[in-house]
Amino acid sequence: MRRRAKLQRMLQSIESTLEEMAATAPADTTSTDEATTSSRSAVRVVIGTTQMAEDDPTLVDSITDLINSAYTKALQEMLPVGQRYERIDHDDVRNRLQMGDAGFHANRVLHLAYRDDTLVGACSSTYQPPWTPDGVGHWGLMSVLPDAQGSGVASALIAAAETRLASRCQGIQIEYEYTRGHAFSQRLKDWYEDKLGFRCPRARTRGGGDTEWRTCLKPVDPALSRQQRGEYFRQVQSMIVAELAQLPDSVEGGEADEGEGSGGSNEDEEEDEAATATAG
Repeated sequence: MRRRAKLQRMLQSIESTLEEMAATAPADTTSTDEATTSSRSAVRVVIGTTQMAEDDPTLVDSITDLINSAYTKALQEMLPVGQRYERIDHDDVRNRLQMGDAGFHANRVLHLAYRDDTLVGACSSTYQPPWTPDGVGHWGLMSVLPDAQGSGVASALIAAAETRLASRCQGIQIEYEYTRGHAFSQRLKDWYEDKLGFRCPRARTRGGGDTEWRTCLKPVDPALSRQQRGEYFRQVQSMIVAELAQLPDSVEGGEADEGEGSGGSNEDEEEDEAATATAG
């Protein structure tokens, strides 16, 4: 099978999916993204990459300190006086940034929030972790610089993470530790399960019974899912069109194009998955 023929079939499949999505779209397709972006215009959220760390040699230190400081503040009532909670280290931060290098193929990424070019928050999002049901994405590691907490940074990070997950997931899962009588735990519970709409089908008791590990789920908004899945397919479409433009019209001697063979390649598998995904 020639590479060009394979890519053309994939392109046709994606075009058919986009046409089907357009034909079945609701009459009112007004997006709420503009209002969301406007209300959080002071916070800019991007996906971290190794290139960003190369451009800013202080970035890994800044991310590590931000996350550990946020967790230390959240748990300060339960930590010995003066003890710092080390949630993450430099190697872990570098690994998480490297995941973002895969672009829209990346399964797991680290979102970074900036205000006036200052790093003020971070969180992760993953299309398919090994511990969630099929089709259920995840966001976590929510961390906001202590001085910036309560100023909309966490909301901007969640909006970015859930928008990303909507392109390929039907649901979203989070987990957190809740301790009765702990003020910060109660604020988290009120926020996650009341304001954000997560529901907790199961909670596992820890320690003496005052602490629970709560696993919470919520469905992806159908309108956001449609919008983001369309954007995902258009990105794959652009990638295929660009590759087709670089391929020769034919290969002399009937040899297979690079990447074709009995085993195929990881890139081919990723493109096949994109091309055969349903509009859902």
